Amino acid sequence: MADGVGAASWAPRRDEPEVDGHGHAKIVPMSSQKGHAVSAGRDPRGLPVQAGDLEVVGHVSDMWVDAPEQLIRYLEVELNTGGKRLVPMTMAKIWPDRVRINAITSGRFAGIPQTKSMTTVTKLEEDKISGYVAGGWLHDGGTRKRGF
Repeated sequence: MADGVGAASWAPRRDEPEVDGHGHAKIVPMSSQKGHAVSAGRDPRGLPVQAGDLEVVGHVSDMWVDAPEQLIRYLEVELNTGGKRLVPMTMAKIWPDRVRINAITSGRFAGIPQTKSMTTVTKLEEDKISGYVAGGWLHDGGTRKRGF
């Protein structure tokens, strides 16, 4: 999955953040934005994160938003083993008491590509992260519990 081939492939995009019309990074941690709040549904911050094999791998420490679009793009997961990783919001299922990421098993979370900065994500990093997590549906199959 880390090789970026097959279902986990990614495009060699520029290694720079996507910016808005004013030159500011578009995708940023919600905690760094004044005036942003969850207005509908459950705020997942603080909830445990459950992998596809039903093991708890950490908890949601923040959400990364596309600030101009006011849309959540990533969940920031603080892993039990240390470190933080971004997971695409589209790969998460938010329950009242947990967040489930069915695409990858617990042993694969540490392998999610890291960002160079914990305040911005580059276009290249976005592709690598999305490819890795989404590619887990094919490359990390077999042991996962598919039910949501």
